[in-house]
Amino acid sequence: QTIGQNGNWHMDASIPGMYTFLLYMTSMPMIIDSTNYKTFGGYTKFKLNRMILDVEPITNRAVLFKSKVIHVGLAPIYNNTLRISIAYKLKEIT
Repeated sequence: QTIGQNGNWHMDASIPGMYTFLLYMTSMPMIIDSTNYKTFGGYTKFKLNRMILDVEPITNRAVLFKSKVIHVGLAPIYNNTLRISIAYKLKEIT
């Protein structure tokens, strides 16, 4: 994802027992950490109980959430910068 490519609000699945594991991998041109995440952008926003929760795309951070949670991935705010993430879709085995 690059500048200007904000996603749309969505859920990954509405089926019970489905989860999404989102891993932030951005490392070029910089590693995103606790000192620079505010200037990078690229947050993932979650709608939870009438609130919006922002998760910063800190390199090597992972988020596990129920796939029915409504969320959106935002683009970075710098030119020539990529927000790289890997999303694994998981199904609970019962």
